[in-house]
Amino acid sequence: MKKGLLLSFLAAGFGLALFMSSCSQTEELTSTSDLLVSATNDSQASSIDDDIINETDEYISALSTNGYKSSSSALKTSGVASSSITITVDKPDLVSFPKVITIDFGTGGFTGRRGNIYRGKLIITISNSLTVANAYYNIKTSNFYVNDNKVGASKTVTYKGYNDKNHPYWTMTASDTITKPDKTVFTCVSGKIRERLEINGTPLIPYDDTFSIKGYSKGMNSKGNTYSMIIDNNNPLIVGNLCPYIQKGSVTITVNGKSVVIDYGDGSCDNLATATSGGITKTFKLSN
Repeated sequence: MKKGLLLSFLAAGFGLALFMSSCSQTEELTSTSDLLVSATNDSQASSIDDDIINETDEYISALSTNGYKSSSSALKTSGVASSSITITVDKPDLVSFPKVITIDFGTGGFTGRRGNIYRGKLIITISNSLTVANAYYNIKTSNFYVNDNKVGASKTVTYKGYNDKNHPYWTMTASDTITKPDKTVFTCVSGKIRERLEINGTPLIPYDDTFSIKGYSKGMNSKGNTYSMIIDNNNPLIVGNLCPYIQKGSVTITVNGKSVVIDYGDGSCDNLATATSGGITKTFKLSN
C-alpha cells in the first residue's frame, strides 16, 4: 500500500512538472515575452532596412541613366510626380565621385512601392559607379519616418559582383535606432548578404526584384533587453517583389540564454510568421 501510494505521488509530481514546463514554454511565446518582442522588433528592422535600400536603388538607378543631371527626369523614369519628392545631387555628372544624393520625401507622407509611407530625408554617399565591383553607397537618415516609426540609421551597401550562381550580390551593414509611435525604442546592428534571385521579367526596373538575405543581427529590444539573431543559411530570408514583409525563411533568436525559431512561411506576402520554442509553436503578426 505504501509503495502504491509513493508511486501515485511520483506520477502526480511528474505530471505537474510537465504541466509547469509546458506553461513556462507557453509564457515564453506570449506577445509581451522577450523572445516574441525581439522577433517582432528584428523582423521590423529587417523589413525597414530592405525597404530603404530598395527605394534608394530605384532612385540611384534612375539618376544614373540621365548622368545624375536631372532629378525631375529621374523621378519621371521612376513614375513619381516631381512635386512629391525632391532629389539633389552635389556632383551632377557621371565621372565625379564620391557624390552625395539627398532624397527628401517631405513632411506630408509619401507612399513607396511597397505601400510604406515615408517622411524626411535619406542622405546617400556613393563611392563610384555602382556597376563597379566593391563600389558602395552609405545611407544616413535625417528626421526620417517609415509608417510613423522614426528611423535613425546608417547603412552601407557594397556591390560585390556576381557569385557562383551568376547572381549579383551585395554586402550590407546597418545600425538602426527605431522609435515606435508609442515611444518605445529598439536598436539593431546587422551584417548581411543580399543576393538577387529574380528580376521578375522587368530587367530595367529594380524595385520589383526578389532577393535572398543571409547573415546576423543583434540589438536591444523595446523592453530594454539584448538579443541576437542568425539566419538559417539553408533557409534564407526572401524579400522583395513589392511585398512589405519578409515572405520566407527562418531565423533563430536568442535572449538571456533562451531561443526561438521564427519561420516566415512559404513565400506568400502576408504579415504572419510562426515562433517555435520548447516544442510549442505560435503564430504571430509582423510589423512594418
